[in-house]
Order: sequence, then structure tokens, then C-alpha cells
Amino acid sequence: MVSGTIRLHINVQISGEENSPPYHLQYACLHETLFHNIYCETHHRDDSDKVDIGGVGSIDASPNFLSAASSGHRGSCVEVAQSWQVYFESNTQEIVEEFARRYGVDRLYQAMTHFSCLTTRLTCPGVPAVLSSLLANINAQLARPTIIDCANAENLGGSAANRLATSNFGRDRFIRLIDQLHNSLRIRLSNYRSAFPASQPDRLRDLKACVDLLTSIAFFRLKVQQSANAPRAAAVLRDCARNCLRATYGFVRDNCPQLSGCSSSSSASSSGAAELNPDSLNFWHRMVELVAAVIDEDRAVYAPVLNQFPQQFQLSELSAIVLWELLCEDLDAVLKQRRQSGENQQPDRRRNGETAAATNTGCEYLNLLIRTQCLYDKYICPLQKRQQQNASQQQQQTTVLPPAFPSWFEPFVLSWLADMETASLEFVRSAYARDRRDGFQRSSEHARFSTSVVDTIAQLGQCHRVLQRLGTADPQVAARQAGRFAESVAKVLREYSQVMRADFVSTWAAGGASTSTARVLLNNAQQLRVQLHQLYESMGGDTELPAESRQLLQGLQEELGESLDAIAGQAATIRASAQEARRALISCGCIETGPARKNSVHQTSTAQQQQLQEAADAVLRPLVDFLDGALELLAADCERAVLRRLLKRLWRVTVRCLEMLVLLPISAGLASRFVAEGLQQGGTTRSPTMAVIEQGGDVNGRAGVSCANASANGAAIHSAAARRWQFWGLVKLIPDSWLTETQRPLTRDQCSVLLVAIETIKQYFHADGHGLKMAYLERSPELRSLRCSLALYSETTDALIKAFVATQASQDSLISAEDKTGEVSVQVDLFKHDATGHVKISVRVVSASDLLWHPLNSFRPYVEVALVGPGCEQGGGVGSKHSFTTRCRKGTDSPKYNELFHFILDPDSDPEWFELQISCRHYRLTGRDRLVGLTVLQLREILDEGSCACWCVLSRRLQRDSIGEAILRVLAQRIEDRVAMQFVRLKCELRLEPQAG
Repeated sequence: MVSGTIRLHINVQISGEENSPPYHLQYACLHETLFHNIYCETHHRDDSDKVDIGGVGSIDASPNFLSAASSGHRGSCVEVAQSWQVYFESNTQEIVEEFARRYGVDRLYQAMTHFSCLTTRLTCPGVPAVLSSLLANINAQLARPTIIDCANAENLGGSAANRLATSNFGRDRFIRLIDQLHNSLRIRLSNYRSAFPASQPDRLRDLKACVDLLTSIAFFRLKVQQSANAPRAAAVLRDCARNCLRATYGFVRDNCPQLSGCSSSSSASSSGAAELNPDSLNFWHRMVELVAAVIDEDRAVYAPVLNQFPQQFQLSELSAIVLWELLCEDLDAVLKQRRQSGENQQPDRRRNGETAAATNTGCEYLNLLIRTQCLYDKYICPLQKRQQQNASQQQQQTTVLPPAFPSWFEPFVLSWLADMETASLEFVRSAYARDRRDGFQRSSEHARFSTSVVDTIAQLGQCHRVLQRLGTADPQVAARQAGRFAESVAKVLREYSQVMRADFVSTWAAGGASTSTARVLLNNAQQLRVQLHQLYESMGGDTELPAESRQLLQGLQEELGESLDAIAGQAATIRASAQEARRALISCGCIETGPARKNSVHQTSTAQQQQLQEAADAVLRPLVDFLDGALELLAADCERAVLRRLLKRLWRVTVRCLEMLVLLPISAGLASRFVAEGLQQGGTTRSPTMAVIEQGGDVNGRAGVSCANASANGAAIHSAAARRWQFWGLVKLIPDSWLTETQRPLTRDQCSVLLVAIETIKQYFHADGHGLKMAYLERSPELRSLRCSLALYSETTDALIKAFVATQASQDSLISAEDKTGEVSVQVDLFKHDATGHVKISVRVVSASDLLWHPLNSFRPYVEVALVGPGCEQGGGVGSKHSFTTRCRKGTDSPKYNELFHFILDPDSDPEWFELQISCRHYRLTGRDRLVGLTVLQLREILDEGSCACWCVLSRRLQRDSIGEAILRVLAQRIEDRVAMQFVRLKCELRLEPQAG
């Protein structure tokens, strides 16, 4: 034998068929003819699109092919391969099988041919399932050779692409077939809502089969065709679903009236359908409902069918996101147009009194916002939370931005709040007027307040519940809305409080039967505070309420409390009783004291204590009689909280009156100065020693030591105290009833009686534990102020002046720029004589500048320099003049002086106790010279350097805090003390002209 290779080419032809087409083409014609004839016969017989084919029966049963092929019975590979290759009924199947077996048509070609026939009937029920199963088996045949194919040497080895290329069906033809099928599937899936109605379960099974077929096509392109850019099935399905959702939204928007049930044959329904257009708010109400219905349908019906890719595609989420975005785009455009068109119309409607119409329009916008908010909370907000949780699990930072739709509705919400504020004010006035006509009857059997309070808060609570339904999707918008609502609450409650306060004054002054009405008004004031607190808590309280709204409502609560205090102050007027107490205190005589009295006021014998107690009882009898009558009258109908507040009010007023009317009244000689000072302060009243009380000083110690820490913040404490006492509604600074020529200071014995009276009145208000708590009484600022005033009362004049100079370091400060009246240039030098120890103070007045005065041509300014301190009338010095004045300069506001003055201090006087008071005055030929301005230069500021040259700013008056005021009031009691009177005169001097100059 000869080694080598022998290649045989055998060509078998049947006689008479030389010119016939190839056998696989003949098979294709046979297969297609049988398929179409059977379909046409079935369609003609049953008048349906159902394809009923032979041995497999209905194509609906075709999904069982793979399960039958993969069943567990033991059989040959041929049996397994033939289980999915049954295409027709038994007779027809035998024909195609016999033809294929006789002429050598392979199984893959048969499957591709049948696949090609089925693609023409893609829309028929059950066909997508058969296509999916058939393509999956074709992919399996191409991906790996079967045992039967392994017998053929030509199929050994090679890839799936090579096996596709060598198939008789043709590679390009099958790829075109796959591309056409893929496009058809994209079209059908982009219309899955109309192509696969939710009401037909068989169609939903076809939808699921279409997704399976789409997956098989993606596998074919990736593994068989080996295309690197083949789209994933999940991405294709997502794009198709997005297109379908967009088309669905457009259909819903274009057919909203019909879908809402407004289209019918009746004329009423026709008119309703005509009103539902994009320019009306009802249209968008219906749109929100329809969008929610579409999302629910996708969740309930289509999402379970299209759930083959749960990690990459969720129809329920995509449906909610796409439809929400489309709805937001349309709402933004519509609301923007309405905002632009409504900016000019809404003010005109309010000016014309169409408040009700504006409120109704605002309610429509609010209803639309509530519907939109509900849609967002139900479908979009959970998605954002889930995305945030997934990002946190993957340790990724994501920022979820608040939605934009609350800002679109914000102008309409604020407009509605303004309308509701106007309506609430009208409602409050009418409710209060109705309550007044009814005589302020109680709202219920057990309540002690009238119905107007309940109606007022109910109106505000209704508005708040509406705001709560709007949600807090955007915290900034919600904060602005809450702030606007808080302003409305404040305005409405202030209106009610003012009207009620005015009624209380008249009813309480009328007395008699009107007293019961006044007590109901007191209960109303307290109930208003209680209801406001409940509303505050329902709005979020300290934790959720925005800072501005929280501060506004807390300030309103304080205002209502101060208003209640002011109302209670009308019922706690004890001025006349306090004046009788002072007269009783002055007429009580001197208490006989033993030797111990010489050492201390507090060390007394039992007899002396009894005498002091009797005298204190006599002093307090007018006050106690008044308090008994007032409490008995108020306890009949007032609530417990009101009674406690009234009791606290009476305590404060009683102690205040003991201090201001009994201990520190103003003499007639200085009344005009203090009254003028009170007018400059706006008529407000302050506690004399409120600063040292609030700073926590030792009120029982010496004023120069215990009050030193409070002087730094004198101006701030001054204004705060003024605001506090102004709301308390107390008497003016200097009432006319205080001014009597017979006023004289109290003696030490009378001060001892007053101390005992204080302890007695404290026990009266404590009432053995049934009244106010002893801790509250001890911590009361009024009691501590009274004790501090008593401590100051027992000090000498020099000690008080030292304390004043030590604590009042800001006398020359300006409250405002209008207080400045000019400047004075001075040079001060200190010299201490080593031999004698005397201190020489040299003051050179150089010039003045920018003095405010009118008219200038008759202006004759001069400068007065006074040394103020203890040990002399107005200055300190032994044998020296206490004040000096310069010569007058005429007709100028910037005079030049250059004059030198000298003051001498004795060795026992410390310069730290003294200060220079510099004042500029206008000289008058007749009458008293007019004050232009004044200032103070304290010597302790120049002790270290020994000299100082500066410009001193002149002001209309000297400033002082509560400590300085208390010291001046104590000194004002010492009418016969010339040093005290002159010191008070200097410190209380002020420029009376309100205009500049």
C-alpha cells in the first residue's frame, strides 16, 4: 500500500431531478405551506388569531416543551432532542419528518424554518412563548453540539458562530430575522399597556414570554453572534417601558375629561368635560388621580410580569419616577403661568373686598398641593429612602435633594395664609362681639372661660391642620410657611388680647355685677395662654418648629403673660392703702430700745419685738384689709392658675409699693426734676435696685461693695427693666399723690418696724403653705430690691456718694447720636504734695466745639467745672472752692477759653472717690442759665499717668443704672442734708429742650 490521503467526492442525484431546487429549499416551502394552510384553516373555522398546530395542540402548551425535554426519564439523546421539534399534528408532523429524513434535512434547519414561520404570527396569543422556547433550543444547538451531531465529523470543534455560518438556513438570513423580531418586540413592549391589556390574563402571559424572548435574543447576539455591543435585555426593557410610560402619560393628558367620566350624552356632562382643560385646576386634580391609578396598575399587574431583572429593572419604581417627572414638568409650567397672571389680579380682589373668593381660590391650590404631596409621599419618597439606604450599605455618599413642587405652590399658600389671617381677624371680632352680647357665658358647666377663646383657637387650629396636610417635603418652604402662620397667630391673639384688656378695664371699674364678667375675662386671658401653648406643641414645639417661628411664639406667650399681669394689675391697685401704711408708719412713734439697740437694729428684747410687731401690724392693716377683700372677690370664679398669678402679682405690687411709696417717696422739692427725668425716659418705671438683684449681688451689704459688679451693664439693664415695668402697668414714676411738703425720711426705729412688716407680709402671702412658696418669696426680685434699699437707707451720705462714684462708670455714655450736644477740650493734672499729703488737681479748659444751640447770634456759652465727691457740698477740699466757671464767649459754637482752675484735696481723701463734672451752659441776663450739655471725668482713670488731655463729649443728661438711681432716691429723702441735695441736683440735671439747641 501507498500511504497518503484519499479524498472522495460522491454526488448522488435522482434521475429526473437534476434541475430541481435543493432539498432544504423544498423542505422550507413544504414547511411554510403547511404552516400557513393550517393557520388559515383555523382562522376561518374559529374566527380567531389562535394558532392550533398538530401534535403539540395549542401553542399555549408549547412552554411545556423544555420541561418535557428536561424530564427525568431515562431515554436516548434523540428522544430528548426530538421533544422540542414537534411542529404540527401527528399526520402533518409525519410528512415533514419523512421528507427531512429522506432528503437529509438537518434538525437545526427545521427549527430555524419553523422559527421563521412563527415570527410572522408574533401578535397571536401563545406565539411569543413558543418563539422563546424555540430560540432557546436553537441557541443551545449552536452553542454546543449534541451527541447526534457529534457523529458528523464536520460539526466537531468550532464555535457557535462557525456552526451558524455553516448552516443551510444562512447566517445573514437568520440574523436579519432576529433583528426584525427584536424590533417588533421593542415596538410591542413600548406599547405594552395597549398590546397586552391588564384585563386579559393570556395576554399578560404573552408579555412575560416576550421578555423571555428578548432575553434569548440577547443571548444569541452575545454568545452566538458574538457581538460586543449587543444591548442587554434589561436595558432594552427599561427603554421600552419608559417610552410606554411617556406615551401613556400623553394619552392620559389628552383624554383626561373622558377618562374622568365626564364624557356622556347629557349636557351637564358635556359642560363638565369642557371645564376640564389644562387651564383649570380641576383638570390637574384629575391628572394627579389618573397618574396614581396608572402607577397602581403598573405595581399590581405589570410589575409581577416584568420582574425577570429585579436587580437592574423595577417597573414599579420606573413608572413612579417617569410619571412623576412628567407631571412635575406640566405643573411647573402651569403654576408659573398662573403666578405671573395672578400677581396683578389678587391684590385687586383684596382691595375690592373679595376675600371669600380669594380664599376659595387659595383652597383650590391647597387641595391640589395636598394631592400632589400625597402622590409624592406614597410613591416617590419611599424610593428616595430606599436609594439612600442602598447607598449607605455600599458606603457611598448621596445627597437627596428636596422636591421642587412645594416652592411652586408657596406663593399661593402664603396668599391663602394672608386671606385666612384676614378672615380669622373678622371671625375673632364677631365671636367676641357675640360673646359680649351673651354676657360672656361659660363655654361649659365645668369651664370658667367663655366661648370666644375656644372659637378663636379652633379657627387657628383648623388652619394649622391644613398646613400639616401640606407636608414637609421641603424643610425651607415649610419653615417659611410656619413662620407666616406664626405671624398670623400672633396678630389674631394680640387682637383678641387688646379687645379683652380694654373691656376688662371698663368692667372692673364699673364694679358690682360687672365684677363677675371681669373675672371671666381674667380666665379668658389665662386660657388664651394655655391654648397657645397647646398650639405651640402641636406645631412641633422646641424640637421641630423653626427657630424664627419658635422665638415669635415664645415672645407672644410672654406678651400674653405680661398682658395678663397688666390686667391683673388693674385688680391689684393698692396705692391708697400703701399711702395709709406710710402715714401709719410715720405716726407710730419711737420704739423704746435697750442698750442692745445701740449696737444693732436686729438685736432686740422680747418686749421690743412685741412693740415692733404691733407697730408693723398697724402699718400693714390697710394693706391686709385691701388684700383680704381683693382675694375674696377674685377667688369666687377665677381658675387656680389665675389665682396663683394674681397672688404673685399682688405680692410684687405690695412689696413694690412698700419700697416706692413707704420707704423711698420723692419730696416736693425735687419732684420737678424727677418728673422731667421720667418724661425723658418715656414715663416708664423701674425697680431702684433691679440691676444688683439681677446680677446676684449681696443686697444686705454695703452698696459700694455689693453693687460694683452690676455697673458695667447699666444701660442694658436700664432698658430691659424699663420694658418689664412698662408691661406691668404700674404707677408713673412720680404720681401727684406722692408729692407732699410734709415728707420726711424715716428714722431708724421706723426702718426696724418696716423690716418686721416685711416679714409679716411675707408670712401672709405664704399662708402656712397654702399660698406662695417661701422659696419664691425669698427669690423675689422686689423683696431683694426692698432689702437692698433698706441697706442703702442706713448708710451715711458720704458712703452713698462713694458708692455712686464707684459703681457709675458710664455716666458719659450716649444712648443715641441725638444725645450729643458738643465737645469740650480739657487737660487735667494731678500733683501730690509730699510734705502735707494734699492733692492738687489742675484743670485747664482749652476750648469747646460743635455746641448745639439756636439761635447762634445770641448764644453766650461758658463752661462750669465741679469736683464731686464725699466730704463737701459739691467738691472735696478744705478751704478750697468747689466749682469754677469760665468767661462767656458770644455768638460762636466753638469758643476758645484756655483757663486754668485748681482744686485741693485733703490728705484723708482718696482721689478715686471723686470725679469732675463738666457742664456747658448758656448765660442769660434774666432767669436761670440754660444747660447745653454735661459730662463726667472720673479721677481714678488718670491716677496712674497723673495727667490727661482729651476731648469730652457733652450729652443732654448723665446716664446711670438702677444702683445709681436707688442711691439718688435715698439721698433725695435727706432734705435737710445740703450735701445730699446738691449731689442729687447735679446728677439729675438735664437739658429739657427736645430739639437740637
